[in-house]
Amino acid sequence: GSSNLDPLSLSLNLEANVFVRDPAFAAHLRGRLHALMATHCRRVDAAPARALGGSLLQPLAFHCLRRFPDWAGLLPAHTPRFAQVRAPAAGRFGKAA
Repeated sequence: GSSNLDPLSLSLNLEANVFVRDPAFAAHLRGRLHALMATHCRRVDAAPARALGGSLLQPLAFHCLRRFPDWAGLLPAHTPRFAQVRAPAAGRFGKAA
């Protein structure tokens, strides 16, 4: 699969990334991807222009989503709660734990 390298994806998604620095592997992968594109892909034409409402809503949504990782940190579920736990005076075998 692939991962998105944007702040929202990096902070909320559980993805593992692997970086491979091997020219032979990169060449093999590039060849496989070009073969897949040649046989299993089709061109997608650009979407028609949006109405004025959609054009104004898109930048607003972009800026809200861009700041979402910071806002998510303010939620109570993301605030760690610590409680001090003291060891019992004597462990199971009579020794201090």
